[in-house]
Amino acid sequence: MKENLAVAVLCICASLNFLLARPQDGPTAEIVQQNFVIAPDGKFFFNVSTSDGFQHKAKGEIKKIGTSQGLSVEGEYFYISSNGEIYTVTYTADERGFIPSVKLLPPSILRTGVSCVATLCGTGLG
Repeated sequence: MKENLAVAVLCICASLNFLLARPQDGPTAEIVQQNFVIAPDGKFFFNVSTSDGFQHKAKGEIKKIGTSQGLSVEGEYFYISSNGEIYTVTYTADERGFIPSVKLLPPSILRTGVSCVATLCGTGLG
């Protein structure tokens, strides 16, 4: 139970960190979708989307590392810069540290992704 609470707190802090750490030039964004699932075995999944197009999703689990336990997380977030460029950060965080990979995406990718999410949400599947 303590481990699950620690995972939940860590995930919430990570979500807030990404929301607060990204560029803040422009109107305040509102959270439009937020999900958080934690299983009894310590595995978790969360995603959050804001009204300005920011999205973040991650999954993770508690792993045994030597004689200790640690957290292994894989995630991705993207946001639209003030000049309209879309930045995607895919990352892992585990016993090796935080390992990000950053990509600049063409705007057409965002329109397709948002359209798909809207369709899934409208049918109750997203």
